[in-house]
Amino acid sequence: MSNALEIVKELWHLLFPLPRLWTANKAVDEKIRYLENGGTSLSYMVGYESLSLDDAKSYLAKTFESRKSLEDKAKANVFGVTIAVSLIVGFSQLFTNTNFNSYGLLFKVVAIVIIACSLVAVSMGTILSILILGKYNRVYDIAPVDCACADERKNIFNIAINTELNSLYNVKRNNILYASYGLIINFLLLISIAFILVISSLRQQDIKTEVLTLQLAIAQNDHKLHQTMDNYSTERQNRILLLRRLEALESKEAAGKKSKKY
Repeated sequence: MSNALEIVKELWHLLFPLPRLWTANKAVDEKIRYLENGGTSLSYMVGYESLSLDDAKSYLAKTFESRKSLEDKAKANVFGVTIAVSLIVGFSQLFTNTNFNSYGLLFKVVAIVIIACSLVAVSMGTILSILILGKYNRVYDIAPVDCACADERKNIFNIAINTELNSLYNVKRNNILYASYGLIINFLLLISIAFILVISSLRQQDIKTEVLTLQLAIAQNDHKLHQTMDNYSTERQNRILLLRRLEALESKEAAGKKSKKY
């Protein structure tokens, strides 16, 4: 039962990633404010006291590498918008070519809602990726003054604080990137549903067109048959009239021959 609830929960977060993002990043922001206000309780850099100065600097460098990796992924998401726009334009052309006005009201409403939701999803996913590159492009580095203290432990502490802050910002970036992926997945899912609906509707339209074509052909055939039967009836009546005239003439001819004998 618990596994099923976890699956449902994950699906919910995948379909609606923004509430989870807001909650997660709110907690991260509180930790960032705590450190910026002079707090010293660390999570990522816990145990920094045992590090050498070079080791502390290497941990700081790792946060820069993680930041660059996350930003590269965000750039890839932004680039993916061009593909999304191409898909949307393609669907618009498909609807135009298939005479969208000929669809039923329910189908039109469902199609418009799905396309609108897909546009919102891909737009929000793009905005989140841009936020990673812009608003959250904050980095805590060390300046010469941070390592100028004669007490090496103090220098290590300054590096540890900056590393911890960078790590927290990377967590924020990762949360945003995850939500952006979720929105893009939603976009692809909605576009797939729209594609299936269009294909099935086109198939139904093809069947309807084929039925109408057959009905028209049958009607035309019936019309020709009626015309043929009418023509046959007219010809038959003409033949009967001719036969009657022939019989009348033959009767007259026979009567004339009898009169000549007498």
